[in-house]
Amino acid sequence: MSGNVCEDSVPKIQIKICCDPLQVDAQAWDDLVLRSAGGHVFQTCEWMLSWWEVYGAQKKLFIFFAEEDGRLVGIAPLYDEGLKFEYCIPLRQLHMLADTGVSSDFLDFILVKGREEEILALMIDYIFSATPYQSLLLKDMAADSVTVSCLKKLHRGGLPLHIKKRRICPYVPLPSSMDDFLKQPDRTFKSIVRKKEVKPLFNRHTVEFVLTPAAADLEPYLDRFFELHTQRWQAEGRQGNFSDATKKLFYRRVSSALSSKGWLNLAALRIDGAIESMVYGMQFAGSFYDLQKGISSTGWKLKAGNVLLYRIFEALIGRVNNYHFLRGQESYKYGWGAVDVTTLTIHVWKGRKGKLIELLMSGSQGLKKVLKKEKK
Repeated sequence: MSGNVCEDSVPKIQIKICCDPLQVDAQAWDDLVLRSAGGHVFQTCEWMLSWWEVYGAQKKLFIFFAEEDGRLVGIAPLYDEGLKFEYCIPLRQLHMLADTGVSSDFLDFILVKGREEEILALMIDYIFSATPYQSLLLKDMAADSVTVSCLKKLHRGGLPLHIKKRRICPYVPLPSSMDDFLKQPDRTFKSIVRKKEVKPLFNRHTVEFVLTPAAADLEPYLDRFFELHTQRWQAEGRQGNFSDATKKLFYRRVSSALSSKGWLNLAALRIDGAIESMVYGMQFAGSFYDLQKGISSTGWKLKAGNVLLYRIFEALIGRVNNYHFLRGQESYKYGWGAVDVTTLTIHVWKGRKGKLIELLMSGSQGLKKVLKKEKK
C-alpha cells in the first residue's frame, strides 16, 4: 500500500492505494458498508473480491482507502483494464469493481454516513492529482445515492462529468406484517396466488420450503440451481447465464463467501421430494436481493415460482425492509407491489480534456453550457 496525507483536512484524512487483494481488511470494509448511507450487498468485500478473483485477469486492481485516525471512512473500489479512447481522445480510465459479467446493481463509493461530500471530494482529487488516471467510469450507481448528489454538486463546482440512465431495478418496500403486505398492491394478484396456487399445491402435494440450505448442502443446491436456471432459459430457446463456465465459477466462490457470513439465501421449493423451483437470494443490512431464479417444467406447470416467492415474502416480512427484484421490468414484479429505482452510468473526467469530452457527449446544449462556464 502507498499513501498520501491530505494536509488541508482537520482531522487529517489519509488516502492509501491497495493493489493486492490479500492486503484488504474484509471486516473493516464490510463495517464501513454498514456505516454508509446506502450500503448494499454488491458493495461488500465478499462480492467485490470474489468478482476480482474470477474476472481480474488482464486488469489492475486499484482500491483507494480513506482513513482517519486509523479508522476507515471511505473506499473507492476500482480497477484499470487498459487505455481507453473517448471521441478518439486517449484516456487512462478506472472502473468500478464488479461492474461487468455478474449483474451487480447499486455499485458505489463507500463513504461513512454524514461526511460523504467531504470524503468524496478528497478521494477524487487524490485520484486525479496523485495518479496518472484521467477518467472514472462508474456504472450501475443508484440514482438516489448520496454519492450521486455529491458528484452533481462537484459538477456545479467545475468537475466534468456526464450522467446517463442505465437500468430500472424494481423493489418492494415491505410492511411489518403479512396481512398488511396482502392488502398492498396488487391485492388481486396476491389473493389469486394465495388461494389458487399456494393452497392447492400444499393440499395436493408434499411440499417443503427451504430459505437457507445447511452449509453441507450448499454445493448440491448450487448444482440444482444451475440446472433449473438452464432449463428455464432453454424452454425459451436461449442458453441462459450458466452456459458460461466463468460465471458458474464466480457463483461458487461468492456463494461460499456469502454463506460464511450468513448472507446467502438459496431458497428452494421441494415438491414430492424434488426441488422444482429456486431463487438465488442474498440478505444484507435489512434488504433481500433476488438475483436469479430457476424452475423446472414440472414447477412451471404447478406455478411453483409464484408459490416460492409467496413463501419467501412470508419468511422475510418482519425481518427485512426491502425486497429487491433488481434489474429488469418483468410484469410479475409489479404484481407483488414493486416500485422502480433507477441506476445510472456516470463518467467523471479530469481537467480541460474532460471538459471537452463532456461537451462532446452532451451535444450542442452541453457546448453552450461549457462555453458559458468558461466565460465566467
